Amino acid sequence: ELFTSQGCKVCTPAQQLLRKLRASDDILALSLHVDYWDYLGWHDTFAHPAHTERQRTYAKIAGKRKLYTPHMVIGGTDHMAGTHPQKISKLLAHHRARAPLMQIHAERNRDEIAIELRPEGMLPDHLIVQLVEYATEHPVDITHGDNAGKSMTFPNVVTQWKIVGHWDARQTRRIVVAWPGTLPAAVIVQRAGLREIVAAAKLDPSEVAVPSANTTALRPPLFVVSPEPPR
Repeated sequence: ELFTSQGCKVCTPAQQLLRKLRASDDILALSLHVDYWDYLGWHDTFAHPAHTERQRTYAKIAGKRKLYTPHMVIGGTDHMAGTHPQKISKLLAHHRARAPLMQIHAERNRDEIAIELRPEGMLPDHLIVQLVEYATEHPVDITHGDNAGKSMTFPNVVTQWKIVGHWDARQTRRIVVAWPGTLPAAVIVQRAGLREIVAAAKLDPSEVAVPSANTTALRPPLFVVSPEPPR
């Protein structure tokens, strides 16, 4: 997850890095635009207060007092400035080396997405199942603020994020969700309370069905538009 902003002058290298990372099949790379730089003169057209709140919760869990951009969160647990590609590469390699704890099988059929969750190891007993939608490239002409006069294109911009279920990880579970649209989507399974991401799976919008989308390696991305209901 890259927390960024259209009004952030130093975020361009991090956005370029995210564009490179998304080329890997086992990396889900998402841009979450925050709203706290809007006061500088440009209202970020992708920003959502829920993105800022997600970043704030991550920071609080990690014991950090300040929010900043570009801020990258990998797997829901590891924090790094988005301008350090070598350090980020090492963190990604660490996540890749972890043994899979579960499988996600995700299938898109017209206006529905079917998700099957299958445990393969010891998992937390309260997991949140989320669906996220994102635009792979989104151009913007910026007329005010620190990036005034620039035409910028932003990668993997989150457009929708929704909690679609809860799972105790004791047995296989199937969830079917109404999900119209043509943009790319992904399933993210995360420990409750914005803790570690256990697995994620990308769905290709050009395919009617994805028979077996299975990823447990890297799952950087997230934000919550629909709040998590209390237990």
